[in-house]
Amino acid sequence: MKKLLISLTMMLCIAFPMQARNNDIESVISDQFKAFQMDDFERAYEFASPNIQRMYGDVDRFSQMVTNGYPMVHRPSRIEFKEQQEKGGVIYQYVYIIDQQGRGFIAEYAMIEMENGWKINGVDIQRSKDIGV
Repeated sequence: MKKLLISLTMMLCIAFPMQARNNDIESVISDQFKAFQMDDFERAYEFASPNIQRMYGDVDRFSQMVTNGYPMVHRPSRIEFKEQQEKGGVIYQYVYIIDQQGRGFIAEYAMIEMENGWKINGVDIQRSKDIGV
């Protein structure tokens, strides 16, 4: 009985920080989607890692990249958070996106933890094999 109690306690100690991490990462991505919906690109840019910010240089170039290259992210019809995976010290959050035309996409968000919280360090988007809505 004592071993079972110790095992359960250890599992809970491991599970709670992971769940908190999952929620924090989902919140960052969700908040960026909300910023895109309001065309608040300055706010959306804040969720990008320093590497991404350096890559685009300023908010205007970032907003052009999103609106021209990622309409499914700029104006999704629906999003659904899927699993997270850790690969090489990077957390990847998978998000299922339905665009305005009903097409499905899987977005792989590379997340890095900074002193001021989680940041988006890149997104790889692939067309989903699933049929959209």
